[in-house]
Amino acid sequence: MKKIFVLSMALTLSWAPLMAQTSNEYKLAMASFQTKNYKEAAVFFLKAMASEPKNPKAYYYAGYCLYINGRKEDAFNTFKLLVNTMPNTKEALQAKAFLKQNDRNYSYRLRQTPGSSTTGIGTSTSTKSEKSTNSADYYVSKLVEVHKPRGKVPAVSATYVAEIQRLLMALPLSVLKELCDNKAKVSLYPSVVENDYRMQNTRPRGWDEGTSWSESSAFCRGTEVVVSQYVISRSTGEYEDASDEVGAVRHEVGHALDHCRDITDAEDWKHAHRLEAARVPAEMRKKLDYYIKPESGASETWAELFNEKFGGYTDRGRGDISAQVKAHFPNCNKLMEKKLRELDLEN
Repeated sequence: MKKIFVLSMALTLSWAPLMAQTSNEYKLAMASFQTKNYKEAAVFFLKAMASEPKNPKAYYYAGYCLYINGRKEDAFNTFKLLVNTMPNTKEALQAKAFLKQNDRNYSYRLRQTPGSSTTGIGTSTSTKSEKSTNSADYYVSKLVEVHKPRGKVPAVSATYVAEIQRLLMALPLSVLKELCDNKAKVSLYPSVVENDYRMQNTRPRGWDEGTSWSESSAFCRGTEVVVSQYVISRSTGEYEDASDEVGAVRHEVGHALDHCRDITDAEDWKHAHRLEAARVPAEMRKKLDYYIKPESGASETWAELFNEKFGGYTDRGRGDISAQVKAHFPNCNKLMEKKLRELDLEN
């Protein structure tokens, strides 16, 4: 904790002159930061990243506040995004030094940093041809589609779109390329049922009786990941903002990657999963039931391990479940790492 604080102090000396030119979100973030309300500050800094994509301080402070709040993977991914998009800034150099010292996945995370000189999200000094083969934001721009409301649910906000883009850009370039090569899509809707209204009274696989897709923030169908900003609340029956459940997107992207490569249909994965599912202790079997079922457990375990590697938090209902899956499926986790390295080498 002390090491990152020392890094951040070098930046706090220079933020004041920038305030007059910055967004309201950045000002609110800094106000929260100065009072050490780091949880609130993280929210505003993430919004500032969306409104000021060329402000490296917004990225750096967002990463710092996420780290302080225990969201280490999200912090590391935010620092990675800063290093990738604005590599020559003072903040990016400090973020890279911090990642090297504190992130056990440092080499993997930054191995495929785009080679072009980038000054901000979506802006680069490289040529179009270079960008098309070597840029995370190029692939993300191909993947993400935002759909207008078809009913009474509010439109997807620009801030939410930016957060989904940030999350995707933090994934390895090899994963993004594989998805694009297979014509995958990440479709953003106000509610997932607006993708297909026949789903609204249907119970998702593995969910409790009485639930429906209206309560879900994401699902995967083949190579399409459908994401929603709003879900039905079980307590009120009204739509509520589910922006804090973006981790579900990582889980569903894991499913899409599985569909592209037929990972969980392979004998090595099925064998590893079958052995470890049988060893889950009795006291954990109810909690991990979704991941040990013969008909769906292999694919759900892959998706959750993928999510754990690149973020960890899935949604409100699953809390620490990704860490529990990793703990009880260690050989599956090693096999996942191997398959991601193979994909990395291929691309």
